[in-house]
Amino acid sequence: MKNLDDLFEQQLKNLYSMEVQLEQALRELMEQACYGELLIALDMLLGETKGDAQKLEDLCRTLETRLEGRECKVMNTLIGEAAHLMGEALGKHLRDTVLIAQLQLMVGYVGTGYATAVEWAKEIGQTDIAEKLQLTLANKYDMEERLYDLAEERRIGKDL
Repeated sequence: MKNLDDLFEQQLKNLYSMEVQLEQALRELMEQACYGELLIALDMLLGETKGDAQKLEDLCRTLETRLEGRECKVMNTLIGEAAHLMGEALGKHLRDTVLIAQLQLMVGYVGTGYATAVEWAKEIGQTDIAEKLQLTLANKYDMEERLYDLAEERRIGKDL
């Protein structure tokens, strides 16, 4: 990398990897969820994640940037930890609790990546791209809020 443009390109590749990895993990994690509202949230998150990956593909076509060749090691670790904890959790309520907590970590991490990309896009003069990334970031914040609400519902025992 020679400059912020190169770093921004790497960040887009990293975001794309995060979205693809999260999509694959969500498909597996959905099979283990029991709580109805959690299943709805997972389905929404899966749809948004697929859409966000497509948006990144579109942005990178505009920038003439290839997305291949990058794997987010942190997301791999988060997904691995989620699978490990889900495997050790006894009972459906505890598994749902673990799943919500791990999703909060994953979505928060992806959101942080988008926040960084928004700022870097602005700094290198890519304001149109920054605005598009900002919309995705807002969706990530919304999902974080939904997961927080699910965690709170779980904590106070509603519907579980």
